[in-house]
Amino acid sequence: MATSVVIVAYESGPALTRCLDSLEPSADDALEVVLVNNGSAGPEIAEASARDYVELVSPGENLGFAGGANVGARRAKGDVLLFLNPDTVVAPGAVPALAAALDDRTIGIAMARLRLLDRPELLNSGGNVLHVTGLAWSGSYGQPADEISELREVTYPTGAAMAIRADLFHELGGLTDELFMYQEDLELAWRARLRGLRIV
Repeated sequence: MATSVVIVAYESGPALTRCLDSLEPSADDALEVVLVNNGSAGPEIAEASARDYVELVSPGENLGFAGGANVGARRAKGDVLLFLNPDTVVAPGAVPALAAALDDRTIGIAMARLRLLDRPELLNSGGNVLHVTGLAWSGSYGQPADEISELREVTYPTGAAMAIRADLFHELGGLTDELFMYQEDLELAWRARLRGLRIV
């Protein structure tokens, strides 16, 4: 399945360039990047728009992560939407691996094993946790990344690196704009779960 990467940027600086470098497609890749710029047009935005695989979308206001991601998803042409934060670095093979996980139609959303940038042997998130009180946090934070070596179910994904089939994303109504930033990934996963789908 063709994959569209959706990145929502806000004054992201050199981190965005580093992210795009890690996504540089090979000649046979069917990868597009939709970059939604919620901030000013800094030099990193000009550099990004010069890349032929990047489509720049400038809404003219800060829509937040949820609103920006929805705008990017509407412009994307891929069968799979991969939402990435602009400060992520994508490991070789990660994009097709996330897309391939969605071949299993029982899976609604697949997230990456997210490593800490300065200590990649440790996890930033191995799947997020939701407490009965409603508090939520990054699961497995600071734990060895190699502890996760097989597909596993998680309560909800981190929006920093999650993939979903485009048709499902649109059927679910996308992310909830009103949440602006934080917990929009949790709420989307809840709606996917209500359809009987797994989050991995």
